[in-house]
Amino acid sequence: MIPKITIAASFLIVVALAAAVITGCSHRQLTVADRQQQAFNTLREATLKTVTDPKRAERAAELYGKLLNNLIQLDQDTKDYLEKFKVLNADYDTTDRAFQEFFARQDARISAAQNDALDIHQQMMQLLTPEEWKKLSKVRDKSVEDYLKTIQ
Repeated sequence: MIPKITIAASFLIVVALAAAVITGCSHRQLTVADRQQQAFNTLREATLKTVTDPKRAERAAELYGKLLNNLIQLDQDTKDYLEKFKVLNADYDTTDRAFQEFFARQDARISAAQNDALDIHQQMMQLLTPEEWKKLSKVRDKSVEDYLKTIQ
């Protein structure tokens, strides 16, 4: 007869070994790009499950992909902008006009990104039914929140 402690201890050892194996296999840290993609993959999967018409579901998933790409590009543009600003600001011979032109270019990039996002939003509103839009709202909000955490 095996004592109960031994069975319980054996069970805990098996669980601990399984956890060690699982953790050992997933030791790789996710990159920022991985986490950004993961945030929108969750939304994409939820969209494909929620939207009843396969063609509309695939189109919605494509639009979310386009939005992700636009956000990633805007993030990169912002990083480039900050680096260029540091260089421009460090040059004491930079004229006010050069700064104004520099800021105007960045404002134009931001406006274009906002217009793209609004366009995607409008397309999504036309594509999805009110019920589908509502069902996806929590996943959509969480995906955007998760994405924003990657750029902070």
